[in-house]
Amino acid sequence: PDDCESFTDCNSNSIPDECELDGNDCNSNGIPDECDTDCNGNGTPDDCETFADCNVNGVPDECDISSGTSTDHDGNGVPDECTGPGTPYCFGDGTGAACPCGNTGGTGEGCSNSTGGGAVLLSTGTASVAAEDLGFDGLGLIPGQSALLFAAKNQLNGGLGLTFGDGLRCAGGALQRLGIRVPDGAGSASWSTGLIGSGGWSAGETHNFQCWYRDPGGSPCSSEFNLTNALSVVFTP
Repeated sequence: PDDCESFTDCNSNSIPDECELDGNDCNSNGIPDECDTDCNGNGTPDDCETFADCNVNGVPDECDISSGTSTDHDGNGVPDECTGPGTPYCFGDGTGAACPCGNTGGTGEGCSNSTGGGAVLLSTGTASVAAEDLGFDGLGLIPGQSALLFAAKNQLNGGLGLTFGDGLRCAGGALQRLGIRVPDGAGSASWSTGLIGSGGWSAGETHNFQCWYRDPGGSPCSSEFNLTNALSVVFTP
């Protein structure tokens, strides 16, 4: 009898799990569906449904974002690592070099600025030289204050960055300035297409991109400027 034996009862309904699998074990793993991994809480085990998984890690994108495994700074529901070409690196969130005055930013951000958070550089388009559609978005910048996108050949300090102003300088060597923008009221700025041609870059080359920006009102370390994270892009034909 059930009440005379020990059994697994994951849902605490006093019925042995093995006795309630009929029609309730979509992945045939011996666990009732309601006890299986369901990160988005929609009632269907994750491995029994089709879901967006742009980074191919077996976890729904929406769960990567909600758990903090991936960032979604532009709020489009797609993990940042999947939205554009290149590899982001050199964050001021404690995973890179230490921020200058303990002004650590959020996950995937640069060091914190006067807004209380760090700024982010994201890529758009592709790394194709022929397509010439590579672009960049800066988020979390200071509204109305100059922001400069630049490119360089090298990753500084092994990609961890070096303290510079209120942030970390991540890219250096053969510096190229790609234009100044004035962020809107939300602290956003964009550098659109045409960058590959003006930079003179070719397929097979690797370049590193970062954004320097002014922060004159209450910058945490009083340097009045800061930087985003960096992105490394390998160009294709």
